[in-house]
Formats: sequence, C-alpha cells, structure tokens
Amino acid sequence: MIHGIRPCSPVCVYHAGFSQVPGDVERNLHNIAPPVLHDHLSYLKKHYRLVFVDELAECRHSGGVAAITFDDGYKSVVTDALPILIDLDIPFTIFINSASFDNRIFWRDKVRYIINHDLVKHCELSLHETSKISGMSFYRYTKHPDNNSRAVDQEITEFLQSRGEDLSSNQYCFDDTRYLANHPLVSYGNHSHNHYVLSSLSPEEQFHEIYQTQQFLASIPTIRVSRLFAVPFGDLRDYDWHTLAILKELGYRGVLLSRQRLNCQRIESQGLAVIERFMPRGFDMAENLLVLAKAQLGDL
Repeated sequence: MIHGIRPCSPVCVYHAGFSQVPGDVERNLHNIAPPVLHDHLSYLKKHYRLVFVDELAECRHSGGVAAITFDDGYKSVVTDALPILIDLDIPFTIFINSASFDNRIFWRDKVRYIINHDLVKHCELSLHETSKISGMSFYRYTKHPDNNSRAVDQEITEFLQSRGEDLSSNQYCFDDTRYLANHPLVSYGNHSHNHYVLSSLSPEEQFHEIYQTQQFLASIPTIRVSRLFAVPFGDLRDYDWHTLAILKELGYRGVLLSRQRLNCQRIESQGLAVIERFMPRGFDMAENLLVLAKAQLGDL
C-alpha cells in the first residue's frame, strides 16, 4: 500500500495491449504497451497481494490486495499481455463480449474506424435515430444512454456498408475459442453480448445481452469463469435497477464499474458487491494511485 494513504484495494481495467496500435482504431482506444504494462504490474506486485477480482470482491475489508482486469477481449491481450502476466505470476480476468465470436466487428471499433478515417461528418448526415448531444463529440454521444445502442450500431453499420467500407480485416477482438486459455492465472467474465449501454435497452434486451454471454462462457468447461459482471462503459448511468435484478436472477455476485476510483470500503447495491476500477494512464503506476487517492479521499 502507498505510504500516507488510507488502505484501498485498486482494481485496474485495461483494454487492448498492442505493441503498435492499428491505425484504424488508434484514436480513442485505451491501449497499454507491453513495456508499460510490465512496469505497472511490477509496481503493484511490490506493494499489494495480487488476486483474482472475485477474491477481492469477497474481502470484507479494503486494503492490501489488488486485481487486474481486461475488458472487451482484444486479441492483443493474449498475444502481448499474457506472457507478461504469466512471467510475473499475476492472476487476471478478461471480460468478453460474446458477439465477437460470431465474427461481428466490435461496434466501438466501428466508431473508432469512422473517427480515424475522418468520416464523422459524413456519418452524422446519415443518422436518423441517433441524436447528437450538445457538448459531446461523436465518440461520446454514440455511447450515451439517451441513444439506444442497438440503433446506433445498426446505423453506423449501414453507413459503412453504404460506402463499401470493408472492415473484415478489423476483427481485433476474440473470434475463436482458442483465445480462451486454460491457464491457472486466467479467468474470463461476462461483459455482455454486444457491449451495448444496458440502460439504453429494454429489460428484455438487457436479459438477452447478459444471458447470451453467460451461456457462452458456461459452454466452455475448460476455463475459469468469474461470478462478477463488468458493466459496459462502467458508469452509474450505464445500467439501471433492471440490470441488477437480472444479474441477481442469473446468480452473479457483483458488478464492476469503471469510474476512475479506488475501493476503500465495501459497497453493495441490491445485494451485489460493487467494485470500482480505474484505467491507468501514463507510465507511472504510483502517480496514478496518488492522483486517484487525492481526488477521492483528500488524504494528501
């Protein structure tokens, strides 16, 4: 634990782990280069006991433990990040979207493709159900709960198809079960089927999004599966009470958020553990933790 900071249990959330980020998704992708990841993890291992996030969620008191998670199931996590985690003997959990195993391009990568190819203005002219939100960029308003994610996905897909844009080579997320490693340091979790903003969907649509990935993971008996659910986008506005009710019905023990916060006390919502996560920025993990602690706790 960091000297001078009240005990907390940090949970990191990473996404891609490319050594070199593909140009089609370079802007707006949270990527951790392997050497930086090694530095982050080495620091955490020196100061915390690294555990699976499920174990951290069961702890009755915060402090002394930390956990590593990856969201979205980018292939680079297996090809570039996994060797580092194995070398450092650190357990971690990958929260996947099962739609990618149906060879569907991750819809947020479609958004990034549009941005990186300077097609935003052209795309916006084609939108009918997706509404601009004052003060928000295309990247941000397309993931706002006021816009139904399913409709957004459909409209941007139709736009790309109308231009003849071929994204078949842009499948950066898991598309084959061979990426689901049977390794004692790796577990897998539910991040919904399509990574839609759940609060933008009906309760029936939410159930389908959660249940489909749960069933997919259960169909692979060789892997370790988390009993936590990682909320897509991870803010309070991105899920609702229907989400929590569905998760309880399906036997989940907790939810993971992504609000740039540390876990300094045990929190529950409708009987589910609520675990905060943060996306590390820059090279210095100690600085990341100090900034978060100062903003959240005012202890410095």
